[in-house]
Amino acid sequence: MSNAARKKTKRMLSAAGEKNADSPFLTSLVLVDRTCLGIKSACKPEIYSAEQLRNRLAILDDVHRMKQVQPDEALFVIHHAVAYAKNLGFDPHRNFRSEIFEPRPAPLLDTPHANDAKPFYLSVPNDVDYILHQLDEQVRRDNYDYTLGLEGQLSLL
Repeated sequence: MSNAARKKTKRMLSAAGEKNADSPFLTSLVLVDRTCLGIKSACKPEIYSAEQLRNRLAILDDVHRMKQVQPDEALFVIHHAVAYAKNLGFDPHRNFRSEIFEPRPAPLLDTPHANDAKPFYLSVPNDVDYILHQLDEQVRRDNYDYTLGLEGQLSLL
């Protein structure tokens, strides 16, 4: 791990509330779709030591160039996405454990795409017909945008 990566993961751990280097962390990686599906994918919660978490964050950052945010901002994004998707009739991914992301911040501050008037669906291989049907039922065809045909090009989890 490079020195810059060590510093970045140390900041990430600090932002996550690290009080003691020996404290375990309950983690859950979620793929958030803020413009349609909410929690599109989620890993089952896992417990990591501080060192294991540092290593995991460094690997994820190398691959996905993560943006560092404060914990409340991450909660705002997650809760907005879940609510937006629920209004469209979509439930979070089956592995999503909402209790990990509680309590819900109050007030829930706006983040980009928190209140988009028109949903946008970016297709991936799973359930395209179901998702388009659900959007047709909830908001009608002319009231959402979508892009099809990106199968195999997006893989985060």
